[in-house]
Amino acid sequence: APADPASPAAIDAVKQMGPTAEAAAVHPNNLNPDPHYLPPQQPFRPLYRRVLSRFAFFLLGSCVVFYLRSVVPIPAEIHEQIQHAMPLWLNSSWQLLNDLPALNTSDLGGATWRGPSPGKLAMERGRRPRHPVVIVPGFISSGLELWDGLKCGKHFFRQRMWGTPAMVKAYLTDRACWMQHMRLDPRTGMDPPGIKLRAVTGLEAVDWFVPGYFVWGKVIESLGEVGYDSNMLHAAPYDWRLSPTALQERDGYFTRLKTAVETLVKLHGIPVA
Repeated sequence: APADPASPAAIDAVKQMGPTAEAAAVHPNNLNPDPHYLPPQQPFRPLYRRVLSRFAFFLLGSCVVFYLRSVVPIPAEIHEQIQHAMPLWLNSSWQLLNDLPALNTSDLGGATWRGPSPGKLAMERGRRPRHPVVIVPGFISSGLELWDGLKCGKHFFRQRMWGTPAMVKAYLTDRACWMQHMRLDPRTGMDPPGIKLRAVTGLEAVDWFVPGYFVWGKVIESLGEVGYDSNMLHAAPYDWRLSPTALQERDGYFTRLKTAVETLVKLHGIPVA
């Protein structure tokens, strides 16, 4: 005799055969059950229950963080450094953002970006090199390189501690070491003992700050297209951390700048631009 279709064994067998067979068992009078029929699922959990569960996890995580903060206190020295460093860092970062030129993103890839450079346009109009040019970069735009440092910074010898990706590498690998080399002695306003940071020399010291942000790079490129070269272009980078008095006392900056200008005038017989 055939098994009772309502028996538990028959129901389990139908379920193992798949949803189509189960649909036929649920609807015994339907000889052609819908192949897309699926058995009823669990009821949908209301939205407010999901929100409450996530909020509970958030509260639990916050409690754990505050507990760890009370159990593992920050050393007083580090806490003081953070308190003093954060306002200065935020202020300098905000000032740097204000000084950056605005970028018109609507014109990216437009005629302004694809068109000829100012140097080529000037050359087409008959412009030629005349006055030698001396470039004195603005504040914080001169590259600084390491000539002598602490043990943690010995491998950065003659690498940029300010400007270029080398600065980013030094900062990310050991931020405390980078800060020690960048700061000045608070009593003398000069280099701390055992550290010697100097301005990079040449045009490469003022062309690009970091990849993607030029300082004088585009100007130098345009002047080169007109016909200028290293004999008529002179860059005068400086250690922007020092006061003018300290800059002259330590590096003789203004004496060297005066000599460079006088040399260019003597070589080319025309005033410097």
